[in-house]
Amino acid sequence: MCGCNKEKLIIEKYLRFEAGKLFCNLDFGVELKNKELKRILNKFILSGEVHTILSKVYYKVERNKLSQFKNKPLSPDIAAVLQTLSRATALRFQEHGGIAANRLGLSMQVPLIHVFYTTGRSREIKLYGQTIRLIRTRCLDVFQYAHEPAGWAISALYFFGPQIVDPAVIEKLKDSLGEEDFQKFLEAKKSGWMKNLILEVEKTAL
Repeated sequence: MCGCNKEKLIIEKYLRFEAGKLFCNLDFGVELKNKELKRILNKFILSGEVHTILSKVYYKVERNKLSQFKNKPLSPDIAAVLQTLSRATALRFQEHGGIAANRLGLSMQVPLIHVFYTTGRSREIKLYGQTIRLIRTRCLDVFQYAHEPAGWAISALYFFGPQIVDPAVIEKLKDSLGEEDFQKFLEAKKSGWMKNLILEVEKTAL
């Protein structure tokens, strides 16, 4: 494919994206480096139609339609941004255990900022006025089922640790997840202490 045809194909596909779409260089069905995509979309970036996020994620800006905020860019979903970054890089992300516990009803504490585990370096960034804290962890188990309830369950238990988690927590988690997601959680790789607690709950249920 010659350069001009390739560029035309990419622009045509980009124009079909709906406002609010997050994408990266892997979303065009052709071999395409990030620098090349940035060059091809340069006029859209300069006009403000496209924002680049964390250097490798692109956002076709969706704008607010409410009169008092007319045309102000809407913030994309942070988890979706990180999912797109994961596809574009070797990095992995998952909701921090404190946030996961709150979403699953295991904790009443409401985190004030967005916090995620990552395989990359720990850092704090600002996106559309929101603070995102990335915390490096070597526990790869927490990245299973990223941004899904089953993954949140592993993240939450990892965060609490064996000193806090007991059979009652597992029972509450089971009710919160529902049958399908709890089955995913059971099939996921977990620490030995988590497996032992689950076995204890299963024995009690017999």
